Amino acid sequence: MKILKFYSKTCGPCKALERNLKKTSIVYEDIEISSDEGAKLAEEYGIMSIPTLVKIDGDKVDIKHGVLSSEDLEKWAQTSI
Repeated sequence: MKILKFYSKTCGPCKALERNLKKTSIVYEDIEISSDEGAKLAEEYGIMSIPTLVKIDGDKVDIKHGVLSSEDLEKWAQTSI
């Protein structure tokens, strides 16, 4: 399983999500939407707003938008797709 975090350095909610993620044991990959790779991946996954988390397990995908609490993040990360 892989988790991608789509964000922007200037996004307030993105910073709040980052603080909550740091309280968890979740391993994730940062994807800044202003980068070429980030824009390409955002388009591929249909990302229309940030922050957005994308959980990928094989060919299954689960997407969460907005700021989640650390407890909700842990539950989401541990739930099968």
